[in-house]
Formats: sequence, C-alpha cells, structure tokens
Amino acid sequence: MFPEEREVHILNLLRENGRIEVKELSNLLNVSEVTIRNDLTKMEKKGLLRRTHGGAILAKEREAEISYLQQIAVRTEQKNKIARAACKLITDHGKIIIGTGSTTLQMANHLGDKKNLTVITPSLPLSYQLSLLPNISIIMTGGYYRSSSGILFGPFFKENMEKIFVEKAFIGAKGVTEEYVTDADMIEAEVNTTLLSRAKTKVLLADSSKIGYFAFAIITGTHDIDILVTDAEANPQELEKIARKGVQIIIAQ
Repeated sequence: MFPEEREVHILNLLRENGRIEVKELSNLLNVSEVTIRNDLTKMEKKGLLRRTHGGAILAKEREAEISYLQQIAVRTEQKNKIARAACKLITDHGKIIIGTGSTTLQMANHLGDKKNLTVITPSLPLSYQLSLLPNISIIMTGGYYRSSSGILFGPFFKENMEKIFVEKAFIGAKGVTEEYVTDADMIEAEVNTTLLSRAKTKVLLADSSKIGYFAFAIITGTHDIDILVTDAEANPQELEKIARKGVQIIIAQ
C-alpha cells in the first residue's frame, strides 16, 4: 500500500471513530508502528489531524479533506468499473455534463468509441483527458480555478451554466444516504448542485465506500437523482433504502 493510500484509510477511520491508536493502525494496515507514526506526523503537518498520546484525532473536529491526487489513488478498480458502466448510458451525437472528481475522471477512459459527443465540464483534469480524444468536443464552464480539485466555480460558472440544458449530467459525491447526496466541501457541493439542475436525467457515480455515508455539504436530495451507479461491494440494505426514493440502481461489473 502506498503512503497516499494509507492516508486515505487513516482519514476514513478517523471520520468513523473520531480517534485512532497507532497500534490499531499498525495491525489494520499491516505496517510497522514507526511507519504509522511517520504517516501521522506528515498528516498533522498538512492540517488533516492532530497527534495525541499513542494516536490521533481529526483536525479541529471537522471533516478532513482528502486531496484530489489521494482520491485518485484509491479504489481505482471500482471507480473504473463504475465509469465504464456510466458511459454505457451515453449515446452518440449527444451533449452531456460531466462533473469533477476521481470517479468521473475515469469516464474519459471509456468515451473513445463515442461519435460526435459534446461534453460540458467544470473539471480541468477531465478536459485535458478528453482533449486526447478527437471525437469529443469540450465546453469549459469558465469561472475561478481551484487547484486542489481542478474545478472552475463562482458567479461566471453559474452564469454560463444558466444558458444550457442537456439530456444527462454525471456527477460524483463523497456520500449518499436515503435522504441526501453530499460532499465534503461546500464549493464543490454547490458546483454539483448547479450541474444537476441543467440536465433532464441526473446520474450519480459513487463507489461502495460512499453508500450510507453522510458528508458535510448537501448537493441535493436523493429523491432528485435518477440513476445511481455503484460497485458490487455496496451495502444492499442502504441501496434498498435509496431505491425506495425512486432511484434506479446500476451495479457495475
């Protein structure tokens, strides 16, 4: 396991439990206690947590943000399957919206066979990946640039989005429960809310770790989502609750 992957695991455990012990992390991640202490020290310097005697707690008792590169580094197999399944919902000669995030970024790997497709996106990383595909036209939303996640946002972004309406929008999220789709960040949540409002069919891409998890900022009510694409490890009880809100569930294989 790479150091970046260990950081994500540690943050997820801290979200669930509030605090964690070095010895427990060493056993769970199968690395030495020295390695764990070094990881915690580096994470404390980034402002993600606070060291305690023998362990750590979440920084300032808030939702710690995982960097964009860290998100990309974990659960890549599941995210790739989800992205591939989502791309099967896209037809040739269409115009779609794709949001920012590590799962939606994977969609660029599965759009090479689409013909005359137009993608509207606030994501600079996704735009670059799509620019390598000659069959796809890209419309950037415009706005202020946020380097931590590669998104464009703000008044200019909103003004431009008000001028379009498409058949489908694809977004990611940090959490989805039977009541809400959520993100860890208010700005990114607001961007995703706007993207969904400009499409007839709203598609959510969320790997199994996000199912049943509630993050900080609300994107929309779960009942407003038309399709959820997730992986086979998702909690079936949570999926049943989500399906009762009228959401079609697609399990990526």
